[in-house]
Amino acid sequence: MEQKEFIRRILENGQGKLSHEDFSAIEDWKAISDENRAFAESIERTIELSSSYGQNIDFDPSDAYISFQERIKEIEVIPLKSTSSGSNFLKIAASLAILFTIVSGLWFAKGITSTQMATVYSEEGQTLNLSDKTKVVLNSKTSLEHFTALDANKRKIHLEGEAFFDVYRMPDKPFLITTNSIQIEVLGTSFNVRDLDKEDESIVYVKSGKVKISALAAPNRKVVLTAGQQVIFDKKTGQIVKSNDASINALSWMEGKLSFKKTKLKYAVKDLERYFDIKIDLKNKDLFECEYTSLFNKPQKLEIIETIAATFNLQLKQIGETNYELSGGSCE
Repeated sequence: MEQKEFIRRILENGQGKLSHEDFSAIEDWKAISDENRAFAESIERTIELSSSYGQNIDFDPSDAYISFQERIKEIEVIPLKSTSSGSNFLKIAASLAILFTIVSGLWFAKGITSTQMATVYSEEGQTLNLSDKTKVVLNSKTSLEHFTALDANKRKIHLEGEAFFDVYRMPDKPFLITTNSIQIEVLGTSFNVRDLDKEDESIVYVKSGKVKISALAAPNRKVVLTAGQQVIFDKKTGQIVKSNDASINALSWMEGKLSFKKTKLKYAVKDLERYFDIKIDLKNKDLFECEYTSLFNKPQKLEIIETIAATFNLQLKQIGETNYELSGGSCE
């Protein structure tokens, strides 16, 4: 391995974080001579010292190596053989100067526009405080890709699942949320977003402030929501329906309770399906418009379904662990 090959491996593996294979190759090369070891340790130390220039900045080591090649293709790196210590030092210093200039220059150039991102997956629920003071509460089985440092113009994240956002107001940096079907733009507000792959609808409920929503497939069609409003996006038809009569249970997953106040039975069933991650087949379509009122401070799945069945004289049938069938009954 030549000195150029050593530098290539260091850069392509990202600031000295080598694979096991490359690490072994580097160690074998170092062991060949004291000169190799001195050169290697000097390069590694240079990258370590220059790492502070790249904090919170995306860094592409492949780009770094390409740039490195372009900058040194007319420079021949002289092998470090048995010469005076002063000569060795000058040759190492020259190599380090080239490397340090390239790495630092790339980091500074990228730092102008780049935003470093991180992804969090919540199996059972989690609260995050983002770097801009925004608070995010993730529901179970939810993934969030979020910024860990801000770029010049915007704050962008990607959500898969359900989360409640309390966005810190920064008028000069719009907060943009994308899911797999919709985009939401806000300045400073609190709202809930639900977009699960297994569901045919995406739902946004605004608790305070104002948000702007559009479908990814039709970005020019925008809907503005204010406090107490919600929008339902039908993934199959592309229809966006805005409602002033938002579900009273939009935030039930955070509050640990379920509340129904003259709620149409078809919507109560949907709330139960979302809350407990189950499927309820209400066979009698005439019951869809029946009104249901009840409060459950500590919701228990079977207890609530049995209560609804008793209220509307329904026959309950359980199919497996997560499927229920309600048949018969009347609104009386």
